[in-house]
Amino acid sequence: MLVLLAAWALPVAAAPLAAEWSFRLLPGDARGAAHPGLQQWRPAQVPGAVHTDLLAQGQIPDPYVG
Repeated sequence: MLVLLAAWALPVAAAPLAAEWSFRLLPGDARGAAHPGLQQWRPAQVPGAVHTDLLAQGQIPDPYVG
């Protein structure tokens, strides 16, 4: 009960799902040289996953083909 009360007392910060979301590789990531196209911000679908976003943008091949 104490944990629930403490969590309830904290301010809540949330971003709406309808907002424009984006993703990119972290700056300085070792894989940046192998994936130079992922250094820039790319649009993301929320809820969703990075893999489906990359697939929709043609950045990775379809894992279910073949």
